[in-house]
Amino acid sequence: MSAIAPKRAYLSLSEFKRVVRGLGFARAIDLKKWLSSPGRPALIPKYPHYVYRNDGWTSYLESMGREPRSRRIRLSPEALSSA
Repeated sequence: MSAIAPKRAYLSLSEFKRVVRGLGFARAIDLKKWLSSPGRPALIPKYPHYVYRNDGWTSYLESMGREPRSRRIRLSPEALSSA
């Protein structure tokens, strides 16, 4: 008997995002709580950042359809004063 657990079958990253976006989570922490809950379907990984790391995983926010804060446009003080 092998000590390594067999690889589980999960949804593809695009299907995972479709499901997560359909649930309408407002915050990443809410998504993470749901992923750790007993109500999570077996086809949804508890740790998607690990499962999808080689498939283009970016962030929990991106999976929810939101832009990470670091990618938002920041206005300079000069731009604010001229507005």
